[in-house]
Amino acid sequence: MKLEIKNRDVLYVHDLLYGMAISGVKSVHRTRLCKLLAKKFNELKEEAKALEGAPVEEIAAFEAELFAIEGGNLQNTLKIIGLVLQDYEKELEGKDAEMFELLYSQLVEEEETHGQV
Repeated sequence: MKLEIKNRDVLYVHDLLYGMAISGVKSVHRTRLCKLLAKKFNELKEEAKALEGAPVEEIAAFEAELFAIEGGNLQNTLKIIGLVLQDYEKELEGKDAEMFELLYSQLVEEEETHGQV
């Protein structure tokens, strides 16, 4: 299982997950993923400083680069977050809805396609 997030969306995904009311083991896995996303966001902030004054095209390309999270110790975390998304009932709007769709399409629909959920 693999999750790919554009650099410009890392903080939005973090904030969506962080704001979800989740308890127990699911919360532990959410926290693991949020910590990874927060770390990546801080790295991106530092890297963005080097782009100050760069052409708009370079900044856009940097923001569109994909941050991939896959396998290893996070395999189970991604599966559990997929289950959280599958059962999530709260109404979302705007950027939260966009980020939910991004996560859902990669963590739930992809698993359903491969018959694993």
